[in-house]
Amino acid sequence: MLSGADLAVDEGEFACIVGPSGCGKTTLLRILNGLIQADEGEVRLDGRPVTKPPKAMAMVFQQCGLFPWKTARQNVAFPPEIAGLPPAEIEARVQEHLDLVGLKGHEGAYPSQLSAGMPNA
Repeated sequence: MLSGADLAVDEGEFACIVGPSGCGKTTLLRILNGLIQADEGEVRLDGRPVTKPPKAMAMVFQQCGLFPWKTARQNVAFPPEIAGLPPAEIEARVQEHLDLVGLKGHEGAYPSQLSAGMPNA
C-alpha cells in the first residue's frame, strides 16, 4: 500500500526514490509516469494532469526490456520508429543515446554480447 506520498521535482533537478522492497517505489513511479492511476490525488507535469504516459517522460524498468533478436542500434531505434519520427531524426537520436551510454562502436552488437561494464572498458 502506498500512502502519504508528496513529491515535487523542479526542472533540471535529480531525484532518487529509496526504500525497502515492497514499500511502493515501483508503484509510485508507475503512477508518476501515468502507467497506472492513483486511487486518490493527482500527478501534474508542467501544470497539466498526467493521465497517460507523457511524451516528455520515460520509465526504465527493473527488468531488461531489450529485444534479444535486435542489435543495440535496432533496440534504441525502436521507440522513435514506433512514434513515427523521420529516419534522419531517428538516426541522430540513436547515435546520441549510444554515445551517451558508452556504446559507440557497438551498434551492431546484440544484448547478449553487451556488458554493463563496457563503457568503462
